[in-house]
Amino acid sequence: MKTFHRCVLNGSWSQGQVVGRIESRHISTDIGSGLRSTDESSQAATPEELLLAAASSCYLITLGTLLEHRNIPFSRIELESSAQLVQDPVLRLDAIQHSPTIVLNGTIQEDVLVSLTEHAEHTCMVSSALRGNVTVSVVPRFLVHTSEG
Repeated sequence: MKTFHRCVLNGSWSQGQVVGRIESRHISTDIGSGLRSTDESSQAATPEELLLAAASSCYLITLGTLLEHRNIPFSRIELESSAQLVQDPVLRLDAIQHSPTIVLNGTIQEDVLVSLTEHAEHTCMVSSALRGNVTVSVVPRFLVHTSEG
């Protein structure tokens, strides 16, 4: 039996403005159009930043949960994600690269870790929604935490 969940987001945009607003249960931010590189002064989140934020947060949550369920001893995950946009003729998202750094509390086979970082990308619901339209890649890095003493 399927279980359905509903998320609600409310937005507003007024004629003549260059900034709108979106709000949901845990998000409240100004939104604007245009690439950040063309308007560095804008404090509003752009659609491409919001999409990258959705993909990145989904990946990070999925990876952390997956590592915990597999009993991989880690102290933290740091994530840098980047988006590549293409103007041809309209602006579109072409690729996302996730670069997680996983700080481990012991040694684990690297091939197991690489497999888990890729599996997290494949099971993330945002990546699944983008699949076929956006190339998503993962370039992981692993550090072993050594306690001094």
